[in-house]
Amino acid sequence: MKDIIQELNDYKVPIIKIDQGLAKIKYENRFSQKLADANAFLARVGVPKSFATFSDDEQLLKQYASNFEEMSVASQSIKSNFWLESLKNGDEELVRFSASEEEYWDLVQLPEFRLDYSNGEIIATMSYATENHETITANLIRLLGNAFENNDVRVLGSNRPVRVQALKKNFEPDIQVIFGNTELYYYKKTMNATLNPAILVEVLSDSTQKYDRTDKFDAYKLIDTLQIMLFVDSNNMNIVVYSRTKKPNEWLMTTFTDLNDKIRIAGHSFPLKKIYQRVILNI
Repeated sequence: MKDIIQELNDYKVPIIKIDQGLAKIKYENRFSQKLADANAFLARVGVPKSFATFSDDEQLLKQYASNFEEMSVASQSIKSNFWLESLKNGDEELVRFSASEEEYWDLVQLPEFRLDYSNGEIIATMSYATENHETITANLIRLLGNAFENNDVRVLGSNRPVRVQALKKNFEPDIQVIFGNTELYYYKKTMNATLNPAILVEVLSDSTQKYDRTDKFDAYKLIDTLQIMLFVDSNNMNIVVYSRTKKPNEWLMTTFTDLNDKIRIAGHSFPLKKIYQRVILNI
């Protein structure tokens, strides 16, 4: 029980505290609505009616969990569903919340979200993307696929997770390229992640570029097979390429900003004019 109380006390919005089986939800800012809104929220996140009721005046949520397991399920349901609901409503563009890896694999099947798992947290964004983002991604998948069509190479999109086994973290890059046979991390028989990408691409958006360039890239560097990392700006003509040198922990950074620039990858040339074809950029 103490672990769950501490876990719930770590929340930022809403503030949830449990004291001797009594949970109090304090709705702040946009969440401080009338009682009907609070009850509607509980219905949306799927808290069983037998677990929760609100009093008219103090808005107290009474938790009737008969054992530790039931309380844990209830608290985790409130937490994960609250944050994912805030994404769907447009209240947040990127959210983090603590979770087990088991919960990550349960939630990663939801088509409307893109989920990463790092340091005991789920990092979630909406799977929605801008037209620029998807045009660049489609261009690059086509260019990479055509370049390597006669080789034993796979070019995959964003619905395939990559596993950083050294850190036990899972990420969903926009594009991954695997040379040779795919090595897989199996969570269970029907769910797995790539262990050996050679090239990773992140097409940057305003809401995720800081996270992509820092937390994700720091983790990606620990994948032994990774040789090339591309960060592609979706609003400006700017591509940053990191290439691993012969020293395992050394990376060479090259920035491309001109329409006539060409990026060399594994003996193939990729012109920026083709990567940004039909993309409306900022002037």
